[in-house]
Amino acid sequence: MTIEAIRSRCSDLHVELATAYHRAGAGLSAELDTSGILDRYQDLVDPARVAEVTAASSAADNGRERRRLAMLRDHVAWVYDAYTSRELVDRLQREEAQAEVTVDGETFPYRALAIKLMNEPDRARRERLAAARDAALAGFEPLYLEQFQQTQQIARDLGFANHRERCELLGGLPLEALATAVRELLEATETLYAGLLPAALEPLGVPAAEASWFDFSHLFRVTAFDDWFPAAGLLPRITRMIEALGLDIHAAGRVAFDLEERPLKSPRPFCSVLRVPWEVVLVLRPMGGLSDYAAFLHELGHALHFGYASPELPWEFRHLGDNSITEGYAFLFDRLTVDPDWLSEFAELPEPGPLVHLLALRELMMVRKYSAQLLYELELFERDDPRPLAEAWAARLSRATGVRQSPANYLASVDPMFYSARYLQGWLYEALLNSRLRGEHGPRWYAQPAAGQQLRELYARGQDIEVAGLFTALGAAPLDPQPLLQRTWREFGVG
Repeated sequence: MTIEAIRSRCSDLHVELATAYHRAGAGLSAELDTSGILDRYQDLVDPARVAEVTAASSAADNGRERRRLAMLRDHVAWVYDAYTSRELVDRLQREEAQAEVTVDGETFPYRALAIKLMNEPDRARRERLAAARDAALAGFEPLYLEQFQQTQQIARDLGFANHRERCELLGGLPLEALATAVRELLEATETLYAGLLPAALEPLGVPAAEASWFDFSHLFRVTAFDDWFPAAGLLPRITRMIEALGLDIHAAGRVAFDLEERPLKSPRPFCSVLRVPWEVVLVLRPMGGLSDYAAFLHELGHALHFGYASPELPWEFRHLGDNSITEGYAFLFDRLTVDPDWLSEFAELPEPGPLVHLLALRELMMVRKYSAQLLYELELFERDDPRPLAEAWAARLSRATGVRQSPANYLASVDPMFYSARYLQGWLYEALLNSRLRGEHGPRWYAQPAAGQQLRELYARGQDIEVAGLFTALGAAPLDPQPLLQRTWREFGVG
């Protein structure tokens, strides 16, 4: 096949798959049928296609074209992956969507568990809900095991020793350099974090030594502040902020919102990138309160990044590339809920200090959690049998988060293609970009049209740049953890 034919087929496949995933995640369809879609693209499903794009990339006469073709090569490998795993993915999606759990005589969808845990004030019932989740995960474990083994075999089919090597060499992830950065983060924040936990857990009446992951689910739901974040105010308030930046929340009609409640809708918010920049949909299952605002802002960061991408960019730079970049823009927006000035101005919160402290702690917990998750996954994908690592996962994550984690989650916690690394690079990029925006436009950068114009120029580039290049352009060494650490010290009054 010619490179243009491969690119055209990949583009068509993307639209079909993105639409199917969107409908399943939004609760518009009970089943996800990727098999039927991928069966129509068997001409792409051959390691030889990867070799063809690799040869073209090697022969390219400039760096930008080589980078573009490297993105296409990684995507063609992903198509092979998606085709090979299609039946298992559909089965896992179907079983999760159809699964039900019963707690205290109440039966409800498995996917509703996360929301129920967040909203449950009674610790004993939270514990029973968590036990029901663990039981459900045990039922899914054979599928997760099969998925892990299949992932490793696909990497070998593509000529790599394992999935880790595939993501490093084909996906361009600097996993060792990132591991060095997150080890520094974990070590530098361990004493501070451990000292903050007891007071944070006090309102729940749970000693830090006895706390579990499901206590965090409720603690960080921050229900005490719900009245300040009414559902009816979400769109008007955030629209006002985006207008103050000089941007259009709908990106001239290219970004749509789906905020309706549906029984089968995924509890995990997401941004459906169907046709960049023309068709982007932000999907959120409302839970109420600040959680909705933070989730909406996060997905809005993705949506505006893609909605404002230049339509003149090649397909690869609009749809492919390193998602750490778009995660950085998502974190930039959701972190506004940790900004006291923003909370006073747009949420009209009179005393934001206690909330800011709690949410800054939540972010620190999440960064530590994903740092530990990455280090675990680096070990995981060196193995053929992951089961002996269940307790090790729980121990590693328990130490990082300061609360007990359940071994039942040792495989369910693994996002595809080392996405934990994308999140971590996104956090590091956000901290650097945030510091530059504050330095150039002041602490209220989010209300300055000049800052909005700067973001719009970054958005217009889509993903036509490597993360290392973004750090360099902002005057920092790639993956430098110092901007994030310095902000942490400042927010918690250290030094």
